[in-house]
Amino acid sequence: MEVVHVWLKNGDLEILRDEDDLKLLIESEMGEDVAREVSKLIKAANYTDKKVNTDLRAYETQLDSFNEMCFEILDIITVLKECLQAPRLNRKEILNHVNRIKQAINNEM
Repeated sequence: MEVVHVWLKNGDLEILRDEDDLKLLIESEMGEDVAREVSKLIKAANYTDKKVNTDLRAYETQLDSFNEMCFEILDIITVLKECLQAPRLNRKEILNHVNRIKQAINNEM
């Protein structure tokens, strides 16, 4: 939490440096029950933030892996085009490249 300046209704200035300062201010102005509920909300928000960031990192890792697979398949397609343009088709080589594409896709699933 960044430092926050809060003007109270009575004209006092409160400087909040962290969540504890916020909790103490709420407790002194509104009571322990409200402070306890705000603490629960803060904990829930922190948990949600951590979960979102964790999920985002997992998604980015998965996306990187998927991109690598796509580039690998593009390279194999280039080789397949060369095979198809050759004067004689080498079916074993083509089948090998098709199997490589299939394996790359299976590895991502």
